[in-house]
Amino acid sequence: MPMVMADQHRSVSELLSNSKFDVNYAFGRVKRSLLHIAANCGSVECLVLLLKKGANPNYQDISGCTPLHLAARNGQKKCMSKLLEYSADVNICNNEGLTAIHWLAVNGRTELLHDLVQHVTDVDVEDAMGQTALHVACQNGHKTTVQCLLDSGADINRPNVAGATPLYFACSHGQRDTAQILLLRGAKYLPDKNGVTPLDLCVQGGYGQTCEVLIQYHPRLFQTIVQMTQNEDLRENMLRQVLQHLSQQSESQYLKILTGLAEVATTNGHKLLSLSSSYEAQMKSLLRIVRIFCHVFRIGPSSPSNGMDMGYNGNKTPRSQVFKPLELLWHSLDEWLVLIATELMKNKEDSADITSILLKQKGQDQEASCISAFEPPGPGSYERLSTGPGESKPDVLAGKQEASADCQDVISVTANRLSAVIQAFYMCCSCQMPPGMTSPRFIEFVCKHDEVLKCFVNRNPKIIFDHFHFLLECPELMSRFMHIIKAQPFKDRCEWFYEHLHSGQPDSDMVHRPVSENDILLVHRDSIFRSSCEIVSKANCAKLKQGIAVRFHGEEGMGQGVVREWFDILSNEIVNPDYALFTQFSRWNNFSAQ
Repeated sequence: MPMVMADQHRSVSELLSNSKFDVNYAFGRVKRSLLHIAANCGSVECLVLLLKKGANPNYQDISGCTPLHLAARNGQKKCMSKLLEYSADVNICNNEGLTAIHWLAVNGRTELLHDLVQHVTDVDVEDAMGQTALHVACQNGHKTTVQCLLDSGADINRPNVAGATPLYFACSHGQRDTAQILLLRGAKYLPDKNGVTPLDLCVQGGYGQTCEVLIQYHPRLFQTIVQMTQNEDLRENMLRQVLQHLSQQSESQYLKILTGLAEVATTNGHKLLSLSSSYEAQMKSLLRIVRIFCHVFRIGPSSPSNGMDMGYNGNKTPRSQVFKPLELLWHSLDEWLVLIATELMKNKEDSADITSILLKQKGQDQEASCISAFEPPGPGSYERLSTGPGESKPDVLAGKQEASADCQDVISVTANRLSAVIQAFYMCCSCQMPPGMTSPRFIEFVCKHDEVLKCFVNRNPKIIFDHFHFLLECPELMSRFMHIIKAQPFKDRCEWFYEHLHSGQPDSDMVHRPVSENDILLVHRDSIFRSSCEIVSKANCAKLKQGIAVRFHGEEGMGQGVVREWFDILSNEIVNPDYALFTQFSRWNNFSAQ
């Protein structure tokens, strides 16, 4: 076996000539023949020798792979040519249903695929999952391979067992160029059997460029992306990335996105104010949409330098107009707070009346008790306690106390809902101002409704921690609620502070990204060690940790198969003494690393 791997064909020939060794003997756990080894390592001279000695080119190992499969997987062009000369069957599938063209497609070996596809009877042959060579080529973003397969008659809309088409596969990994080729060739926009669409996959992965391509061919999908901000199953940072990319394409699209988000936020806000809706779900949806809206607004063509440009003082600019749909929500919020303030005022007056009546009644009771001590009550004694025809003082008191209780119930039901909308209002006001500057409009709003807001937090102090985060950023407003905040447990205050401190931190989760041409390690086969060292030393360490993409100079193949081939060759070259990595130590007969 070592001689076959080293392509020492003369030594192998001598051994075979002087023995009765069966060239088709399968050894090892994977049950591979010497022909498998030669094809896998690219030992073309030994491969030809074994074929001449009667080696079976279609012999399958324990996984069902033939020598042609291994040669195709590792891009051994000469070995593939010789195997085809000796009638290797290109249509044989391994145990997973993969053929030689699957291996070429997954690694983007277009040149070899172009030669091999002429011998293939069905270019749409499926593996065990119903995936064709076009599926795997689209998934890995091999543009020329996709074009070659389409030119060879591959079905552009063929679904796998799950109903996923090649376009679905391209979008699942954010392969923008591949998706564009498919759409240009007439690929249909189809969901899988579970109803998941290519757009869903793009948004889930944060692939803004691929979303842009889909929208170019299907403009109706633009509004779908905006509506996706309500889907709590989608990660917020992925939605931000997609909308951020789309908003940077043009000023008109930027304004269109913001207007759409503002309309969706307004609809959700009014649902939240409706007492029949689910508070928790609507609250999270509203704040999520508003956060995305503010993020997209901030990364616009020009950052706000003062409140004047944002329309606070009446200036009408294109950017300020995107807040117009939200004004309906703010108006409803203001009406609710005014209504509650009016009820609170009535309750105060009623409480004053109740106190006056009670004091007056107490005086009359004392007077009556004195009279009763000297004379029996006359017929008009009880008439003096009457407040009007048919109405007694206890009835008046009961009615006013009931009205007060009703008002308290309204506050209990609406406080959390209104506070969530107030939080959204603050976020929208803040994004229109420079960093560190509080919106005058919001300060005016808090001052106007100061009594109602304090009533909210007095009834439920947790509202401060849930929705009044603006207090941490506005010292002038913090002083109004300081006595209530100090009354809360220290632990709750600490959690509130640190939660808000880290709320703006970006998500650090590692996200899959399509390989950029600038991130590919381009190495030379004839000087693989030296060229690899040079290119790796110049590469970005952070990107190398995320994944390595290798391409040999003058070849188109790329993928995990190429990386494996590069690593195998590089491993052998590392111990090559010609590179002087190891030198003989002067005092002893051994070697030391330089």
